[in-house]
Amino acid sequence: MTETKQPTWIPLESNPYVLNEFIHKLGVSKEWSFSDCYGLDEDVLNIVPQPCLSLLLLFPTSNLKQDKKLQEEKITSEGQITSNKVYFMKQKVSMACGSIAVIHAVANNMDIINLENKGIKLFVENTKEKSPDERGQLLGFDENITGAHKEVSSKGQTSSKIEDYVRSDFHFICFTEVDGHLYELDGTKKFPINHGPTTKDKMLKDAAKVIQKEFVDKNPKDLFFSLIALGPTVEILPIEQPKPVIITEQKIQNLVDMGFDRSVAENALQIAKGDVEQAILYCCLLYTSPSPR
Repeated sequence: MTETKQPTWIPLESNPYVLNEFIHKLGVSKEWSFSDCYGLDEDVLNIVPQPCLSLLLLFPTSNLKQDKKLQEEKITSEGQITSNKVYFMKQKVSMACGSIAVIHAVANNMDIINLENKGIKLFVENTKEKSPDERGQLLGFDENITGAHKEVSSKGQTSSKIEDYVRSDFHFICFTEVDGHLYELDGTKKFPINHGPTTKDKMLKDAAKVIQKEFVDKNPKDLFFSLIALGPTVEILPIEQPKPVIITEQKIQNLVDMGFDRSVAENALQIAKGDVEQAILYCCLLYTSPSPR
């Protein structure tokens, strides 16, 4: 396939709300969604919705370019196990790493995720016999994915101007389990990186160990790393707002007429949430008895 000039996309923001709108527009069931993962400690990982199917990492690349080169040279020389079930694509569209990481996260879990027959599902099915390079080329001309990316990339809190990202060194990649192994899927690398055996249940914690060792520890001066997990949607119930306490002048006066000081009456009504009978009890028990008249 002859490579053709690709457009430059506005990067997706590392924001679960943006990424969720993106995948749901492209046919992923709302039973599944992205959520923030706030750290790599086990206690923090334990609150990530399970099963966690994939973990996206946004990280600064400037200090890791030599490590990437050495890693690829070692694998090219020594080889690695790579399952033919891994769906992997190269990044041919500039600034599309977020969309590619999302597609990697979903495409390698299509046996679990319910997908409508559109968007990501159609793209994966239409390109499953293509090479990673060809998939990357075809992405830039897929109208559904391109349209969804363009729509959601204008949302969030970051700039929507391409020129603001020309010198950006932040990059999205995906970690996921395929065929009993943990794979790092980075569209700028030559091939998937096999990080060893894992299971669906252990994928999140195994990926966290790799991220700590291969990314965070090697770049200790840069504190900006973002983690977003793909898993079941957790319904967050709205917090019920407390009803306002209505204290009328008549209620205050009722207690004052019984001999209680006005300030005592007001405080008791606040505690009793406006209930006069309860307020009388509070006045008698907690404050002072009515003054004899």
